[in-house]
Amino acid sequence: MKIVAIITSLFLLITLSGCSTTTSTQVPPGWANPQNASKTTSKPANTAIATQKPASSKKTVPDRPGMYGKSDKLIYTLSDSFDVSNVRNDKTGNWRICSITSPINMVDYADSYYTSKFKNNQEIHWIVNFTNQTTTCISYFNGILSVDVHAHVSGEEHYADTLGSGTILEKYYVYTDNKDIEKIK
Repeated sequence: MKIVAIITSLFLLITLSGCSTTTSTQVPPGWANPQNASKTTSKPANTAIATQKPASSKKTVPDRPGMYGKSDKLIYTLSDSFDVSNVRNDKTGNWRICSITSPINMVDYADSYYTSKFKNNQEIHWIVNFTNQTTTCISYFNGILSVDVHAHVSGEEHYADTLGSGTILEKYYVYTDNKDIEKIK
């Protein structure tokens, strides 16, 4: 049981630290706090659970009260191709990037983007929007997409070391069970 808790905490720490350059991390209720996670150098014995996408659920989940909106817009309706590629100098091998020019709020399309572009749940995707001058980071953990919207810094998209270096403008959680958007910041 301790191993599962450590693996879960470490995965959360890695996932959330990939999107945010700040040291404080808000964690949804029920998640292990990555700031309290034990540090370990051992490799998880079975990562298949963390890398597989959850099976599609047919049951309807009611709307959560007080949500910001729904992430129910479809990326294929946009003129952008959302061509995803690996991030140069990424040490994890899990970072992906694409660039767009549509004047959209990416959180509205986050669920559709996740469904069509993520190959596994360890990936962290960066979407650079040159029209809005934003860089959005999307990562997945335990049924929730973390969506961080950063101010775009010119040239940041060329290297992993500089990607996401702009100020965090907005932060959202998108619940994949019903596409609810919770605005965090």
